[in-house]
Amino acid sequence: MEPAETLLRTLLLIDTFIPIFFRSGKSLLCLELTLNYFRHFAIILVGYIGQTRKEDAMDARYATKTPTRDYPSLARKNWSLWDVMYARRSHRKYIQGEPPADLFPSMLNLIELSAKARKSSQRSIHLITRKQEIEELVRRSCRGITNMINRWMLKSPIFGLLVISIPEKDLIRERPRGISQIIMTAEDCVLFLTERKVGSCWLGAINRNEVRDFMRLDKEKVTPLMICMGHPKQRTKSPDVDYLLYRSLSRKRKPLSSIAHDGIYGKPYAVQDLKVSSITPAARQDVESLLQSMYNQDYQVCDASLELIIESCLEAARIAPSAGNQQEWNFIVVTETKTIEKVREACGGRHSWRAAIIGSAPETGLESLLLDRPFWVIDLSIAFSHMTLMAASMNCAHELCVQDIDEVTVGKLAGLPSKIRTLGVLGIL
Repeated sequence: MEPAETLLRTLLLIDTFIPIFFRSGKSLLCLELTLNYFRHFAIILVGYIGQTRKEDAMDARYATKTPTRDYPSLARKNWSLWDVMYARRSHRKYIQGEPPADLFPSMLNLIELSAKARKSSQRSIHLITRKQEIEELVRRSCRGITNMINRWMLKSPIFGLLVISIPEKDLIRERPRGISQIIMTAEDCVLFLTERKVGSCWLGAINRNEVRDFMRLDKEKVTPLMICMGHPKQRTKSPDVDYLLYRSLSRKRKPLSSIAHDGIYGKPYAVQDLKVSSITPAARQDVESLLQSMYNQDYQVCDASLELIIESCLEAARIAPSAGNQQEWNFIVVTETKTIEKVREACGGRHSWRAAIIGSAPETGLESLLLDRPFWVIDLSIAFSHMTLMAASMNCAHELCVQDIDEVTVGKLAGLPSKIRTLGVLGIL
């Protein structure tokens, strides 16, 4: 972790938690004044570090969100899904404005379609659009020490919320069930919002009990996550926390060689020269059309090489959001025929695969410990949303296996350490 990143994280922790322990008005006032000076000093210092550091001197573990290669240039026609995926970011600043007229009805249709395509529960994603309900839900969600980090929402003119609910027993299982498909549907919604120039942000630090009670859900249900939406404020280079979070944390992405492995864990995936002239992407690149193709299994002829399909899916995962932008996932690319067949059998795959991409991640992390959420499942599910949509954008038939897989067998075939869990496998047909 770089000094600027360490300082920013320390700043956020101090700014969030310390005032809780001071109850008297005078003590709290003095503390807030002190923290205010500290915040300004830290912002100036981090800004100085960020501005003076040259990009080519950046830590070798990281890359920016700059594409690994110019993928759209390889297409005969418009391959616009890349524009949406690279444009997506977590917005924490919004401006006043009414939502687009057809946004909410279109989103409800998208949720229904995605639930069918991904075999998830449509009733697990709740769309909140009334202003008074949004304001009350935001207030309740920010209650509690660990949830105050999202108090920026209290003054933000957001015009919608997506609330995710699942049975608690499915969340606390040794291997959570059902949540993966629901998270993929939610990320489909995030990309759908990005297409329409609407900003959004995943929210994990929320008061689950308060949100559940407000939603009048059964006691057996939990609400682990929300997504807010609104008109994003144009980013400026002013030295505030939002800009510095973006510059020092959010925009960083690890290179493919750090998150992808060739055949077995520990052997870095190498980006090679692709011997292709051009490909023909799907005629319609919007999220809704791609989900429709996935649901109908209706693909045109895929003329992309296997190497390009694999790399494009990995790149789509690389730029996906993750908790705290930790990017702790690992993707193992399997192309050896016998190993592919063993992996397919361990996953219950029903079709013949040309390649397999195994998605895995450490089970625990700082965010999981603080917020009591299985972020290894959440993050990988978001990545799989990106990967499957990208495959569909190339007219590539695929099969995603996330339920009832033999995790031990797959882990052994991929050479995974014992502390790294496998969520699912994307089979390329």
